[in-house]
Amino acid sequence: MVALLRRKDQTFVRGPELKADLDRLDQHYSSLPDEVKVRGLHAFAGLPPADTSFLVTRLWDKHLPAWRKQVGRPSVTLSKEEQKALVDLLNRLGEESRPINPPPQMSPEDMHFVQIERHVIPRKGKWNRFPPEVVEKAR
Repeated sequence: MVALLRRKDQTFVRGPELKADLDRLDQHYSSLPDEVKVRGLHAFAGLPPADTSFLVTRLWDKHLPAWRKQVGRPSVTLSKEEQKALVDLLNRLGEESRPINPPPQMSPEDMHFVQIERHVIPRKGKWNRFPPEVVEKAR
């Protein structure tokens, strides 16, 4: 059935094959030193490993090939003043906006901005999602 319904830009992966690869990824990341893991998943697992023996890496190569250009690029760091200005702007936008519930059908051209808030738990299973200082600051 999959062969009949799958588009050319889609890949079908059998559940056991994906699950086995996810287990391998977990083992790979679990073997990292504690000082790396404490920084949170986003610090060391934001992109898949470069090793193409991982199914997930091959899927990223097929469907998001530009991801490899990001490897090794320095991340953008904001000064304390820039961070504060950005947080202040987001807070002001949140305070000055009014929620619409339920949201009407609007086109992007009709909107000035859209703010979506999510509350993320800092730990998922055995993995820290964020570095300790981020978790402490959020409490």
